[in-house]
Amino acid sequence: MEKERNNKTEITTFFFVLFFIAVTLSNCDKKQNIYGVMFNAQRLNIGLVLLDSTWEYAKSYTSDGGMWINPIKEENLPYYFKKHNLIEKNKIIWETDEYLGKNTYMTIDGNLRESLCITYYFNDKRWEYVFCTAKKMKPNAYSNHPEKIKGLYYETSFVISKMEADSILSSWNLLITR
Repeated sequence: MEKERNNKTEITTFFFVLFFIAVTLSNCDKKQNIYGVMFNAQRLNIGLVLLDSTWEYAKSYTSDGGMWINPIKEENLPYYFKKHNLIEKNKIIWETDEYLGKNTYMTIDGNLRESLCITYYFNDKRWEYVFCTAKKMKPNAYSNHPEKIKGLYYETSFVISKMEADSILSSWNLLITR
């Protein structure tokens, strides 16, 4: 009888420890970015776009940063696609807002949708605006296979001014308050 009670206690203890480890590991994967919605007051002071609390968070596997993705996806219309950041030693390094345009181009690697990334660097207190689009490949670029590149594009990115970025957003009918 005593031996049976000890076995039950050992089994109960084993499952309790196993349950504790499982809960701990699942919470590690759900670690939230400390610069989420609660950072919106600072975003407002800097002039960054505020983070919408309905956006889906995805943790970065290469840093302590992550991204928030707009749950409302627009296939053929420009829209505010995502916000992401880089965090090192619990300090935010940069934050980027990415907007997708309406034009999509076929590249060797697949489809490329034009985009505009607006990044704020916290250490330098500076902004960067990068427009990503595509240019048509020249038929003689790969002379061995001209039939394979007919109608293909290649990706190209440009650092642009704030005025140009605002103009692009305006042409996409995206009113962004910063």
